[in-house]
Amino acid sequence: MADLGVIVANSSVPRVPGEIGDAASMPEGTLYEAIAFHDFLREMREGLLPSSLDALLRARDALVTRGARCVATSCGMLWPWQVRLETDSPVPFVSSALCLLDRLREPYPGGVCVITIELGFLPLWRRTFGERIEGVAFRELGQNHYLYRALTGAIPHDAFSPDIARAEIVSKITRLVARTGGVRAIILECTNLSPYRDAIADAVRLPVYDIFSAIDHASLEAA
Repeated sequence: MADLGVIVANSSVPRVPGEIGDAASMPEGTLYEAIAFHDFLREMREGLLPSSLDALLRARDALVTRGARCVATSCGMLWPWQVRLETDSPVPFVSSALCLLDRLREPYPGGVCVITIELGFLPLWRRTFGERIEGVAFRELGQNHYLYRALTGAIPHDAFSPDIARAEIVSKITRLVARTGGVRAIILECTNLSPYRDAIADAVRLPVYDIFSAIDHASLEAA
């Protein structure tokens, strides 16, 4: 992940070591550009405003100018705009861990499960991707979950506990996998889940992929 550039949304979400938006725990030399969305959740559910897409493209180009050799985002829900964001980019662009989906469906046919915070974006994704995501299990932590409440401000930043988050995330994902059945691999759509990837993998005893997995894959392909 040398010379990685990261586009982050201006927000007050709690940053946890191991999360791509936590500059303090990322490798030295990681570059950041922050952008502001007009209405983040609405745009993820209904589509980006032209101003937001322009901001993403400007941030991408700024990171490349500063020396980034791969650019990623801190929000996996930007996957529907992957093609536009990677077009004309001189370096690999990774909008989401979902960039791995096509590659993972071959070794795990019918067994890929995508874990997200909430599924409000799914209608847009179904319209955008159609058959490409058929047969993929999408499961959410839900709006009552500790992490969702933290990300949306219901739990104050200074009251957020990574330990509580870890316990509740692992418990919920373990139950989701058991109820879904036939899961052979997990993709963590939300980058805020990355700090808990190893704990999730240990609990469900399955391979778990996240934004860092997608960055590594894109960087290897470009080498």
